[in-house]
Amino acid sequence: MQRFSRRGRAARPVPSAVEAAAPEVRAAAETYGWAALAFYDISVTWLNNRYVWRCPAAVINRQYNAYATVRHLEVGVGTGYHLARARWPGRAAITLADLNENTLRWTARRIRHHEVSTAVVNALEPFPDLPGAPFASAGVGYLLHCIPGRLDEKAPAVLGNIAAVLEPGGVVFGSTILAPGPGTPPRARRMIRLLNRRGILNNTEDTAADLDRALGTVLAEHTLEQVGEVALFTGRTAAPDGS
Repeated sequence: MQRFSRRGRAARPVPSAVEAAAPEVRAAAETYGWAALAFYDISVTWLNNRYVWRCPAAVINRQYNAYATVRHLEVGVGTGYHLARARWPGRAAITLADLNENTLRWTARRIRHHEVSTAVVNALEPFPDLPGAPFASAGVGYLLHCIPGRLDEKAPAVLGNIAAVLEPGGVVFGSTILAPGPGTPPRARRMIRLLNRRGILNNTEDTAADLDRALGTVLAEHTLEQVGEVALFTGRTAAPDGS
């Protein structure tokens, strides 16, 4: 049984969310301990995004400013950098969903000025009754490239689970680092190889084409663009009239 908490106190891991996850999925989630989170914003959000992935944090933050609503779900929460910097239309009810309790606690504290709920979940499995559902918006930033497996398998699973807890016409947006392509600079290729060897990334076969197909399968409409090595996407579930 999943367990939840409100006002920033993360639920304890439970067998259905953590122990039942495949070992490689648990290992990917456990990458982010307190030390890694302490350096994440400067090493990943600022340095790597700008100089390795060629997609500055400001580009990703524009997604939050454009699409995040006051009834928001964040899946794969990281340090909450973009949630903390987003221009919200008001005090928001935000549900944080992740397999890693460290990231849940870290992010919940960072955005404690909002109404925060947390849930320990495996994004590859159907979500339980999340607090705050159905949501008007959902963010899934820099999660897909962490999950083991092919993008044409993991993306439909994750996006489908998110779409299932969105209201009709709800928006999902996110970003993911793709596998190297013809225009990928050497420093990015080296970093992707290194992070895949360490199990931090699992994206050696992740292509924009596979992501585009997954978005089209799950969502009523979507957009996809690539900035540097990063794919940025948005999409909506079908509206009440089926459009």
